[in-house]
Amino acid sequence: MKRLFVPDDIISSYSRQSNNVCLLQYTNADNTENFDAFLTQHALVYILTGVKQINVSHSGFRINAGELFLIPKGEYVMSEYIAGKQGFRSMMLFFDQKVARYVVEQLNETIPDALTETKKKEVIKIIPNNSAIQSLFSPLVGYSEEHNPFLSEIVRLKFMELIYLLLDSPYRRIIISFLLDAARYENPSITSVLEHYLYSSQTVEELAKIAGRSLSGFKREFTQLYGEAPMTWIRKKKLEHAAFLLEKSDKSIEEVAEASGFVSASHFARLFKERYSVPPSAYRAKQTDI
Repeated sequence: MKRLFVPDDIISSYSRQSNNVCLLQYTNADNTENFDAFLTQHALVYILTGVKQINVSHSGFRINAGELFLIPKGEYVMSEYIAGKQGFRSMMLFFDQKVARYVVEQLNETIPDALTETKKKEVIKIIPNNSAIQSLFSPLVGYSEEHNPFLSEIVRLKFMELIYLLLDSPYRRIIISFLLDAARYENPSITSVLEHYLYSSQTVEELAKIAGRSLSGFKREFTQLYGEAPMTWIRKKKLEHAAFLLEKSDKSIEEVAEASGFVSASHFARLFKERYSVPPSAYRAKQTDI
């Protein structure tokens, strides 16, 4: 399964960005394709054709063609794209906290009562098929496929048009709640990131992205908190966890490696022997003999 940091991993090779708003089009003619994606910006995603099935925070969602869904920064998404007769296509508008705060400030000045109409926080918000939204996204497909010197300004205007369209719709409370959450978003603490991802195969660079910090900033803060460089501390904890599983569980060596966050059993075995002076199998046998 592919793992992506979206839109960061895509934006360097293909982007339509202006004033902290980014437009991306995703097209897939195959029947299905799976992704493991981490959102580095807040997103509004419109499904043009096909079906998108996603799992976020242990909840599953199915989004059909013509539907718009809203997903906040910082979520890990397991995605499956199901192509129809026309394949799978979607348009994605990404925006950062600065944009969210700007829109909220505008709302506070023009319709201050709107900010009291908040809806409870939800991981995913889905807006059903709507002809007005469809007419807004349709021209963006053509714009995104050609070089247009005015495209960055078009993207910015279309984003604001979509926001105001939703504010003047039955989905007003949904978009206000989403914008407020985006404006108030705070990067997670390093401790909370480790609680979720310590025994995963995430690299230090990926953990820094999840924590919303630069690599150098992440390393500096991590060392202040734990007294060791991230790679040294994380590897030690993973190996300690693996040793515990070898002693207390009947998992195979491959299963122990995976459960402890190592990319392969061979890589795990090499690091384990460096730390404990014996291979994992010998370590387990020794514990059994005691």
